[in-house]
Amino acid sequence: MPDYLPYDTLPPGFHGRNGDAQTMPIDVRPAVPDDADLLARLCAGIQGLHVEMHPELFRAPAHQELAAFFRERLADADYTAFLAWDGAEAIGYVVVHFIRRPENAFVQERAYLEVEHLYVAERHRRRGVGGRLVAEAVDLARARGLNALQLNVWARNARAVAVFEALGFAPQRHIMTLKTQAARGRDAEGDRDVGDNRRDGS
Repeated sequence: MPDYLPYDTLPPGFHGRNGDAQTMPIDVRPAVPDDADLLARLCAGIQGLHVEMHPELFRAPAHQELAAFFRERLADADYTAFLAWDGAEAIGYVVVHFIRRPENAFVQERAYLEVEHLYVAERHRRRGVGGRLVAEAVDLARARGLNALQLNVWARNARAVAVFEALGFAPQRHIMTLKTQAARGRDAEGDRDVGDNRRDGS
């Protein structure tokens, strides 16, 4: 379910829910290639939840594989990452992707930022960290003259949907899946036991 943030409706000082991010000692700054290992460690948390929720789709990569992924992203000018810090501890991150869709017979040209990853370590949630990270993405989009920030969230992840709605995102379209009989049989056992355990940031 792609969500769309019409951030021109947000106040210029937006920094998360209830304004709490303005008083907490959290520092948010751009990630650099040397942060790839930190990002990989944080990503392991969200990826584990992905595997738990949809084992038929997701896998648990090794740390080295995740670190290589982030080094590649950080070397690409179309990607930007921000890390949230509580003192010397990295507690969350966001990765955004600049996307330009050319005009075709059906739609106009469109450019926007897509939130590829958003994650906050569990013990640091409900402190407005997610809002701070989204605010950095909003500021980046505004600086680039873009009028949209978009993300995708699994429909069954009610907690994440609620978090994103609280941050100002609203559904724009729905992606629906019809499994074939073969897929139903193969996935039934896993789907039966997978709970909705993903939290802030997916």
